[in-house]
Amino acid sequence: MVGINCVFAFLLNIPDTPNPRSRMAVVGNRPQDNYMLFHMTQGQEFPVLKTKEIFMMPYRKSRKNTLLTSYCSFTLGLFRIFQSFGEQLSRVKKIEDLDFKRSSDGYELCKKTIWEWWETKKLTEKNKINPIGMDILVTQTICSPSQITRLGREDKLRLIGDYNCFAPYLTRHVPVINADLRLKLKDIVWGSQAFIGKGKGPVHALVWYQGNLHIFQRRERNAGWWYLVTKVGAENENGQVIYDFIIKNFEKVKNLHRNLQQQKLNSLRNVQECNSNLFSKMKLRICSKKRHSEYVFDSLSMTTINGELGCFYDPNRSNISLRGPDL
Repeated sequence: MVGINCVFAFLLNIPDTPNPRSRMAVVGNRPQDNYMLFHMTQGQEFPVLKTKEIFMMPYRKSRKNTLLTSYCSFTLGLFRIFQSFGEQLSRVKKIEDLDFKRSSDGYELCKKTIWEWWETKKLTEKNKINPIGMDILVTQTICSPSQITRLGREDKLRLIGDYNCFAPYLTRHVPVINADLRLKLKDIVWGSQAFIGKGKGPVHALVWYQGNLHIFQRRERNAGWWYLVTKVGAENENGQVIYDFIIKNFEKVKNLHRNLQQQKLNSLRNVQECNSNLFSKMKLRICSKKRHSEYVFDSLSMTTINGELGCFYDPNRSNISLRGPDL
């Protein structure tokens, strides 16, 4: 978009815990390095950036849903906007920090059981060690799907089989789990909740999955199956897809960005007005909640997601696009 650059920010508040585990994800419309994830203190407030060249759009608070807003600048490019977040906030860097759970007791027991079982199999099945069946781990409540996912993410096990795409990690010299169990999506996404897109075409869902924002697409021929559109393990490249998803499914957001662009074009017609004065006046005009309710971002209305995770190895999958009309 010529003349204005914006990113979307998503705030998930996880209350009632001694240690803050709230998260904020920032996504932008650029080809690479378009996703960042930050630790946030508990509360329902987006941070105000120190630079005066970036302004935050008003937003409505909600205790149930993921909050959404946009940070925009008339003078800075996307690289500098992302850099401003990184300079001021603490990024989520450690793999273990991605877990949303309050207690790790179940996780430790799951890990210990798998490793002890694997060491026993190495002694008793020397010629060919058979993988551990995930159906046994889950149905006997030894592990939950999310715990298995976390172990895969932390390189402590490797999944093979028909349903291994929910944790596609290729670590060697670790226990091997046969992903032979169909997983319900509500059992592996945070809070069993998703924002279901309402745009034209295939149905997509935005979820918190493995500690990050991800997008699933519903399989057209079988509405009970979903598969991942975004990439697990390469989250910093998923931002553009998520950005496009929001543009496509929020007509209000699309119109808002167009209005911002038009406001700048109209203001620039007055060549006597200096840039700093122009920016200050536009910021005051835009960020008045009472006078400009069309600029207020609504929270994402999250609902329970039904269906199962599918692993469909489509050669055209890399070409999936959520892009709406050009702005």
